[in-house]
Amino acid sequence: MADSLRADRATSLEGSARDSTQILPSWAQRTLCPAGDGCGDGECELLHVDPTWRDVLASRHVAQGEGRSSSSARPRLIVCAGPERSGSTWLFNAVRLLLAHSGQLALSYWLHTVTESKLRARGLTALGSSGHGGEGGGGGGEGGDREGGRMVVGDGVAVQMGGDAWGGVNVVVKTHEWSEEWEAGEWTKQVLVTDRHPCDVVDSYLRVGWLPHSMPHIKAHLQSYLSDHRRWKQHAALVIPFPAIVPPGSDSELHCLSRLATLLGLNVQESAQGSAEGPAKGSAEGSAKGSAVEVTVCGAGRGRGGGRAVDVRAVSRALAQLPLPTGWGPDPVTKLWPRHIRSSPHPSRRAAATGLTREEREEVQQVVSVWLTAPPK
Repeated sequence: MADSLRADRATSLEGSARDSTQILPSWAQRTLCPAGDGCGDGECELLHVDPTWRDVLASRHVAQGEGRSSSSARPRLIVCAGPERSGSTWLFNAVRLLLAHSGQLALSYWLHTVTESKLRARGLTALGSSGHGGEGGGGGGEGGDREGGRMVVGDGVAVQMGGDAWGGVNVVVKTHEWSEEWEAGEWTKQVLVTDRHPCDVVDSYLRVGWLPHSMPHIKAHLQSYLSDHRRWKQHAALVIPFPAIVPPGSDSELHCLSRLATLLGLNVQESAQGSAEGPAKGSAEGSAKGSAVEVTVCGAGRGRGGGRAVDVRAVSRALAQLPLPTGWGPDPVTKLWPRHIRSSPHPSRRAAATGLTREEREEVQQVVSVWLTAPPK
């Protein structure tokens, strides 16, 4: 499937606004980025054409005239809220690809902060709200080019417009900062986060040049960083530690993918479970704690069921094969930056030349321990 997705992106979907509007419901078209694949804005919060859409929709090909439109299935909100340099982009793409490999559709966005107005503009409604309408009259189960209860996906491919088509779309959001501009408890959602030891986070920041090597600046940044992280963890259904997702293809990464799939309500191929069934354990030297690495499940999954069974090994390979952009900005779909690297569970070794000294690591751990024992605000 990964090969077909890459081929799709290289051909008809690449930069084609016409094709994208043919497969998007009207409420999503309002958030489509006009720059397309050429968007180089790292803070762009608009929708970009995902190469997985066409493959997923084509797999739902039905006979002409069959199926009727249904607006009963509302969009599902999945928030990937891991902090920077913690594996959050891996998490975002893992969710996106797991859904695609199961035959489910996802509209994915980067949001600097999550707010009620942004969620409504993306077809979502809070609990107790009537209808699917967002800003400008968006709707969760309506829209798209229809002919007799079918959605036309270009080239004459027709897709059944049932609850599992666009009406049951997944809205996947990647974000870092916590926002007070929404009442998290009033939205049906799944919050997923990644976690990494603060010293390793700083080493990673220094390696990519996103933070100056100045202890006052580092400590000030970490305090804000950890404050946002704590707020998101209060709502998290799953917490994945960074050492559990490296190296790519490891047993611990497969386990994380399996747990993610289960939480999302997806079926996992029995042949793909194997070593991914047990707890995700491994070396945690990078975490500076020396304990086994375990994925923390904080809540029950609220999946939709159905769809193709997912091969987590295939998803792992697809993740490892995501190309890094060659320009200065991130890929508009994967959100990968040119300097993203996820090859080693020991970033402090990899960044030894520019990372924290032993004394600085001890200082960071001391101040972090004080912050983490203080009651959350």
